[in-house]
Amino acid sequence: MGCCGDDGDDGEILQPLTHSNDPNTSNRHPSAAVDGSVAEPDAVISPMNSNFSALACSDTLRAILERLPLLDLARAACVSRLWRLVASDREIQTGAFKAPWKLKAVVGNPSSGSFWRDNSLNRFAISHRYEIE
Repeated sequence: MGCCGDDGDDGEILQPLTHSNDPNTSNRHPSAAVDGSVAEPDAVISPMNSNFSALACSDTLRAILERLPLLDLARAACVSRLWRLVASDREIQTGAFKAPWKLKAVVGNPSSGSFWRDNSLNRFAISHRYEIE
């Protein structure tokens, strides 16, 4: 089963990426021929053309981003539009804010969206608006 429940080929995910310090072979794909020719067009190992395609699945990405500290979550939001969409989810941001302080809940709404990028309690007191219902 592939990403997000679709039927995909999971065989390529189980193959390890190889990296060599030899400058002549560092960009070769594991299936490259001995003469240096490459059988596939995506021979360079990078997040966009290797086993990182699972990170395009919002469910998998959410499971990973939920475990990040707040500062790293803010950095992850700069990677792509999908990552920003997942990282800007209120539930993920609240969880990342509560974790270092071992808080049970955050009451109210921040006055600014940038509040979540700085998890100090001083900023919490200044930026957090509490409304009595």
